[in-house]
Amino acid sequence: MSTDYQCVRCGTNHKWEELTQTSQGNLFCSKCWNALKTETKRPCPVDDSEMEKQLVSDMVYIDTCAKCGGTWFDRGELDLIRKKWREEDWRDGFMVGWLF
Repeated sequence: MSTDYQCVRCGTNHKWEELTQTSQGNLFCSKCWNALKTETKRPCPVDDSEMEKQLVSDMVYIDTCAKCGGTWFDRGELDLIRKKWREEDWRDGFMVGWLF
């Protein structure tokens, strides 16, 4: 019997041995794992200073600017955080104000 597991980032099905599991139990296919691990630092769109990467929920890196305080999400990152929030009942979690 073969069971497929979904990549938390792209949602595609894979065999267990094709996935990388993080310390919090998130599963990534090799394409998404490589994309996550190789994200480059970007300039802030407000003040052009180099932004820092912050790992959120062990599944996405968000860009934050130490100079202006801005926080920037790549396409789909906030949706992934919202999905994880709903699935794991993070109603009292650290991002409640951002998710509504």
